[in-house]
Amino acid sequence: MTIQSTSDGSAWPQCEVEFPKYPLEDLPPIPDGFIDASRRYDACPSCRSDQLQLQVHIDWAVRDRRQSPSAPRFVVTRVGKNNGFVDLECEHWEQVANLVDMYRRYEMPAVRFDWPMVTNACPAFPLAELPDMPFGFVDTSRQSSPVPSATSQWFNLRLYVTARDSGNRSYYASRFELFSTLNHRQLLASGEQWSVIRDAIEEVRATSPLRLAHPVWTSVAGAFPDFDLRDLPEMPLGFLDTSRPDEGCPSATNKLMGLKLFVDWPEPRQRQEWPCPRFSLYRNDRPEGQPAACSDCWSVILSTIEVIRLERSGRLARRLPRR
Repeated sequence: MTIQSTSDGSAWPQCEVEFPKYPLEDLPPIPDGFIDASRRYDACPSCRSDQLQLQVHIDWAVRDRRQSPSAPRFVVTRVGKNNGFVDLECEHWEQVANLVDMYRRYEMPAVRFDWPMVTNACPAFPLAELPDMPFGFVDTSRQSSPVPSATSQWFNLRLYVTARDSGNRSYYASRFELFSTLNHRQLLASGEQWSVIRDAIEEVRATSPLRLAHPVWTSVAGAFPDFDLRDLPEMPLGFLDTSRPDEGCPSATNKLMGLKLFVDWPEPRQRQEWPCPRFSLYRNDRPEGQPAACSDCWSVILSTIEVIRLERSGRLARRLPRR
């Protein structure tokens, strides 16, 4: 989507008042369902959708006018329940438009990037009733199972979630049930409140050997001895741990794809630059300092890697000689 001129100001009435020096011709058209939410005590204009629970911040086109020249021009954050959660940081409006379209396609706020399998596996399940995906878990929902599930290979755990008003209560006695994938599927915790399961997961995490070692992130313990290895995501396919203490946080590199991934500290105030998203992905064919994706949502990073993987596969296929 190419940025079109909004020089008449009709689409950004608040911006005209709150940021009188901001050139309206540099603003993109407000996406359908969004309103001008510009406020003078913010750093830049913004627009918001209460239905999608998203806010898009649009910094100055000229880098020298931004709070920091290295700051991205477009930042998409959540409003409502997950207020302030950063979904995307980028320089190109097309990436913002694609993200908004993806949310709208799944009729947000019910869309769940952290539960990508549920829509197909359990199409009747009300996605808004799903809890936030616990760290270290992945969506393993299947059509053969009556309810959504998530599994952690790290901690040998499996979680089942039943809707509040569901006929599957005869199979699962409680709304949330947590099992060990060892010990013959032992029930570890169950209840109607998510806090019961969350506390049980934390108890397992606290006693997990992954606190001391990680089978794939081999360099982090030496480079960042204070970094809790349980807070690292699963290493994406084709990446190797290249963490160095001079970089500020753990990192991994995929030389074949020309990608470098940074995984910052879970606590925002421990990061070198704050506020900033936890996960950043860079590609070597972009100008230095311009990330391919930045987000607090790990699923956004995985999706970006997959898009780049497909893109590069296409390039490689075109280069191969025909037999």
